[in-house]
Amino acid sequence: LRKIINKTVRLVITICIPIMFVMFLDSETIVQIIYGRGQFSRQAVLQTACGVAFYAFCLIPECIKQIITKAFYSVHETRTPMILGVFEVVVNIVSSIIFSRYYGIAGVVMGTAFASTLFCIVLLLVFSRKKVNLGMSEQKYLLKLGVVSGILFWAASRYPLRDDSLLGLSIFSICIFGGYAVLLFVFRDTLFIEMGKGILEKLRRGR
Repeated sequence: LRKIINKTVRLVITICIPIMFVMFLDSETIVQIIYGRGQFSRQAVLQTACGVAFYAFCLIPECIKQIITKAFYSVHETRTPMILGVFEVVVNIVSSIIFSRYYGIAGVVMGTAFASTLFCIVLLLVFSRKKVNLGMSEQKYLLKLGVVSGILFWAASRYPLRDDSLLGLSIFSICIFGGYAVLLFVFRDTLFIEMGKGILEKLRRGR
């Protein structure tokens, strides 16, 4: 169970990182494409885009929470996730109210991101202590992802061809995912290489 959970968590983090970058760096384009028409003013687009950008930080915690919650259920433990879920709701409400006083709509999302991240960490710690020791202290893996993410963010923030069109968003997303894949390959990420080999094997079988 430990190996399955660890591998799934690593896979989720690896997949979510480029999606987070697209949401955070090009949130305005995403909102403009979906809502930017009719009575939805430019000011409304900017405010909503700010919220979407901060929601990017909820992506990884929310995915990991789903994994660990299901892991609790698999060992017939439903009480702990329920209690911690109530705790998360309380923290979410309080933190959203506090942050919104200083940062407006972005503060509400910041409160949600804070509560989600805190709940995720607590859920991991409780599961490791009560059920299965997950051994999540993989410093080399986290350091590698940190370096890759830093390089990608630096390059993406200087991307010169961004605009508010669907084509521009598509090209930007392709560049993010492509650059991320290249960096993972350069840093010899074993999970990414394993995924690539699996995809190539399936393509060969399909032929």
